[in-house]
Amino acid sequence: MSLKSGVFPTSYKESHITPLIKSPTLDSDLLQSYRPVSNLSFLSKVIETAVGNQLMKHFDHHKLLDQNQSAYRPHHSVETAVQHVYSSILHQLDRGRSVFLVLVDLSAAFDTISHEHLLSLLSSRFGVSGTVLSWLQSYLSGRSYRVKINNELSAPVASTVGVPQGSVLGPILFNCVMSVLPKLLRDFGVGCHTYADDTQFWVSFDEAGDFNNEATARWRISQAFGIISKFMLENHLKLNPKKTQFIPFSRKTDAIDFAPLALSSDVSISPSSEVRNLGLIMDSKLNFHAYVSDLRRNCFFHLKRLKAIRCFIPQGQFATLVHAFITSRLDFCNSVFYRLPDNLISRIQTVQNSCAKCLTGKKKYDSATQARIELHWLPIRARASFKILVFAHKVVHQSDNAPAYLSSAFSTTKHSRITRFNCDNTLKGFFTCRLSTVGARSLFITLRELWNSLPVKLREIQSLTTYKSHLKTHLFKQSYSL
Repeated sequence: MSLKSGVFPTSYKESHITPLIKSPTLDSDLLQSYRPVSNLSFLSKVIETAVGNQLMKHFDHHKLLDQNQSAYRPHHSVETAVQHVYSSILHQLDRGRSVFLVLVDLSAAFDTISHEHLLSLLSSRFGVSGTVLSWLQSYLSGRSYRVKINNELSAPVASTVGVPQGSVLGPILFNCVMSVLPKLLRDFGVGCHTYADDTQFWVSFDEAGDFNNEATARWRISQAFGIISKFMLENHLKLNPKKTQFIPFSRKTDAIDFAPLALSSDVSISPSSEVRNLGLIMDSKLNFHAYVSDLRRNCFFHLKRLKAIRCFIPQGQFATLVHAFITSRLDFCNSVFYRLPDNLISRIQTVQNSCAKCLTGKKKYDSATQARIELHWLPIRARASFKILVFAHKVVHQSDNAPAYLSSAFSTTKHSRITRFNCDNTLKGFFTCRLSTVGARSLFITLRELWNSLPVKLREIQSLTTYKSHLKTHLFKQSYSL
């Protein structure tokens, strides 16, 4: 009835906001120490899901969202976004160039969007009209919220701007507002990627060059920042200069040797040797020492706590906790691990070995390899290969399920006659590499090489589920020489 009438039920427009402290170490008397968590009616989210699914089909069919825009889109994960940025930087470093990466942050981005501007954008750019536009107008208008502390509710407060936090539709509508920005930056000749309210853009240059040198790169970044500032102002969004970060990547010069970057007349930021990019710690040399150390520290902290309660939890439930707190961390963005040096991989491998011994009840000096075989676990480097090869299958057989910024980097070769020297579903790439320690780590290279090295029968499997099952068996036998 709501979708037919174009009216969103008024009773579902109120949200309850619970302030939760961000970290136990923060001062509980300061308001900025809290994160407002918004809760909406369950039925409200059911209706929003129905609308959101239809909107996303419309956006995908007509390609209305920018290809370099991730978050809140099917098949566009944090890992694919990070890999696009990471691989693009590696490609430039492999060509002997340096790269300036700027990570821009917004203040309360979801809370400041103008409803009038959003509806106008949906109508003019996204082709939303009639009952659909009326429903969205009804959904955004007349909303209110109450703050809930110790089961006590405050008086209702009207919410006249912003997309509802905690909602299904809010992030999708925010993506509509941000969809214009990547094209503006690309048209200016700047590489970019957006993930929700996180915008990152980069400029490459030749440190010894006369034309595209460091001074030119700094000018282009300041101009690009001006484009972003203008866009934010027009869309009622606010930049947060305090959280904006700048990290230089160079094979010749250390990050600390670069001068501060002037983004505008009143905003200047110093170079960082490492930044946290969507959960992955990237350092200026892209060796991931800081990330591996942080990963080990977190994993062993949780493993120690889990071991303390091991005797009180059934085996199946304990395995679930290990996967939730530890192995899920090992698998996060693990496609960047594939060609890391052996000494770094071994540091991550010790975490998995400890988990395997704990789950199988083995002692300290027992074989970790045997424990992994019993659990049918792939070692760390093979798990990275598995992740990359899943991406490859989507690029070859399910191009609609692969982000355009990955699939556009490859083409599939099909031969009319298969021989020992050629076979169907061979991937060709538009990127080449010169250095095995730099360019060869790019997903644009590793994905192609790993896929083409698979047996032909494995590459011909169409079903993703069947492919993943056979792929794991193939990598398992390969890893343990079975």
